[in-house]
Amino acid sequence: MRLRRVGVPAAAALGLFLVIACRCGGDSASDAGVETGCTFETCESECRAVGRCYGSCAGGTCGCSVTCGDDGGEGDAGDGTPEDGRDDDLGDSEPDTTAEDGGDIVIETRDAASPGITCRKVPKPRGGTVPPATGTGPLVVHSGSDGADPWLPDTLRTFNWSTGTPGILDDLSDVASDGTKLATDPSLDGPRRIAYVRTYFEDTSATEYVTHNELNLLDIETMARRSLAANAGDPFRTTMDSVTLDYPWVTWRDASEETMYLWLAYALNIETGEKTDLVPGDSGVIGVRLLDGIALNDQTFFTLVDLETGERRLIVRRQCEDIPTSSCDGRWGAVITPEWIAWLDSRGYPECGRFVPCRTQIWGWNRTTETEQPLVTSDGMHGPRLAGRGPWLAYEDQRHDPDPYHDADDEEQTIYVLHLPTMTELRVEDWPGFQFWPSLYPNGDEYHVLFYEEIGSAGVVDDLWDCSLPVL
Repeated sequence: MRLRRVGVPAAAALGLFLVIACRCGGDSASDAGVETGCTFETCESECRAVGRCYGSCAGGTCGCSVTCGDDGGEGDAGDGTPEDGRDDDLGDSEPDTTAEDGGDIVIETRDAASPGITCRKVPKPRGGTVPPATGTGPLVVHSGSDGADPWLPDTLRTFNWSTGTPGILDDLSDVASDGTKLATDPSLDGPRRIAYVRTYFEDTSATEYVTHNELNLLDIETMARRSLAANAGDPFRTTMDSVTLDYPWVTWRDASEETMYLWLAYALNIETGEKTDLVPGDSGVIGVRLLDGIALNDQTFFTLVDLETGERRLIVRRQCEDIPTSSCDGRWGAVITPEWIAWLDSRGYPECGRFVPCRTQIWGWNRTTETEQPLVTSDGMHGPRLAGRGPWLAYEDQRHDPDPYHDADDEEQTIYVLHLPTMTELRVEDWPGFQFWPSLYPNGDEYHVLFYEEIGSAGVVDDLWDCSLPVL
């Protein structure tokens, strides 16, 4: 099971037992290279698996470079192969790499699929990743490590496009655990405040582990950190995720031993400490979102909760209530924007659903007219992940896969966006391979879409791309 296909706690728990066979010891030669010889492809893969770049392949020995770019190494395997072996497949979309401010950081750009969209790769180590990423203004925040080794902590990292500088918001150095440590699910409210989850595993015996989750609020200017909520328990059944910060409110999904591992959702007023159970007497929360003090509960039916007044309103019912042949799990992934509630919907194909997505469409509920309508119904499968922010939706799309009607695990998946005011759909990229887990963020008058590109090193190493969207 791939990291992007499971929840954070399950993925991290599996990581405890994962063994990475390929290692590259800094800039020194690798043992594998000495014993079997090396090629550009094997050396490139080995170096990138630990967050470094191809340096050399001479005398059967693989050398890795800590500097990635034109000066990062020989850049030639002796057979005319370019430094990035994937880029030959891109045709006219070969990257244009330029160094910013004369430093070591190289910004790689790549052609987008639609006019008005520009794409650049977020400089980060090619290590483990835990989506999603987020951003605001020139700041991008993501979770990742310095290599593919599962024992490395997934720290909370930043990159500032204005200054061209990376940073670390939380390195987890104060977490007393020798096991897996993660800082994940970040949500920014402006350039100063960020909410996210810290997760670590405690070894309580030779055979048992306990996972600890903690919802944190961090002031980026002062680096003051505050714990808002916490739970602990079975690594495969305890979690915190779906974090959304809209100060003074923060919402999240929660499953803990205290609540019999039910999937619940909560809202917290950070200023008053008032905690609201968003699904009293119920469970089965798929996700929760927040905008302007209104929480959106996703339970295959959708409920809006006014956090100031406590008023609850059911806006979309369970699928099985209006389609008797459905499996009742055909509406999920709801997001909230100023004008629309949007979600993934399989009503046209009731044999499908959240657990077996196929031919999924995107539907929406207009918050002004209070009517629902289809938004994306073209042939193929849309999803299984959907993001919404401002006037845009962004989603994974498999219409170009060899089997466009079912959720592909490793083949062709593309990122699309929909501009809601004009109902204009744009294909963000047409690159080969698997692009996944989009998120949206504002930067001035424009919006950007972040997404990951699967690289394939050990199944957990991905690149992060940032594409600006046109102002329509």
